[in-house]
Amino acid sequence: LEMREARLRARGLAPDVARAAARQAFGDVERVRRECVTIDRGLARRQRASDCVEDVVKDLVLAWRGLRRAPGFAAAALLTLALGIGAATAIFSVAFGVLLRPLPFPGPDRLVEVSVDLAGTGTAHGTLSAPEYADLVRDARAFARLAAWRPVDRTLGGDGRPERILVASATASFFDVFAVRAALGRTFGAAEDVRGAEPVIVLSDALWRRRFAGDSGVVGRTVLVDGVARTVVGVMPPALRVAGAEAFVPLALDPARLPGRGRHFLRVTGRLRDGVSLA
Repeated sequence: LEMREARLRARGLAPDVARAAARQAFGDVERVRRECVTIDRGLARRQRASDCVEDVVKDLVLAWRGLRRAPGFAAAALLTLALGIGAATAIFSVAFGVLLRPLPFPGPDRLVEVSVDLAGTGTAHGTLSAPEYADLVRDARAFARLAAWRPVDRTLGGDGRPERILVASATASFFDVFAVRAALGRTFGAAEDVRGAEPVIVLSDALWRRRFAGDSGVVGRTVLVDGVARTVVGVMPPALRVAGAEAFVPLALDPARLPGRGRHFLRVTGRLRDGVSLA
């Protein structure tokens, strides 16, 4: 612009006229400025990307040469990286599962675990005795449903090699509390949750797939659990994961012959009534 304006003044034009004529010949100065800035930024981005790739390649070459000169250091570095990444992944997986991921049940905020303070034993959140559970079922008004269950290691026999699995002995209300229905077949009912009833079992999704290869005809088959023949009545969906239990059988508490109050062995889970706070 200045050069064009100087040439016009040299031809005899007045300075203001020469300036106006120069700008008119040049065009929209602001538009050209914006275009130049855009072009410059694009070039700068491409240059930074090119420099970054070049730096990474140089660093990798340098690192490779250094590792070749000191293989022991290379092994230690790789092991340290592997341990660090593995530990970080494991910790995040646990934190995500426990703290971040919601429970895979309907209304998980309404589920609570009921425990008892065992005074004098140092256990503030102990399991309940059978009479205490019966008292809760009879007298508690804060819960829509209550369920008692007990995880026990059992030996699963029948077809294939016997194996130890964790079995949850639970009341028939267990599945109602967690609001989960069987994916295949059914769950056991109150008529089967009594002493002397036909022994039945409900399989977890993991056990069904591992032990029975996902056979849809497993319902109605008989399996041995600690030597007792039990009929498979259902398979639960993958969502039902409680304390690592791989199968569920009736607890069959006899109201007339409950163990004493000093025998605490029942875990109790309840679903709060609508409108009832946790407090």
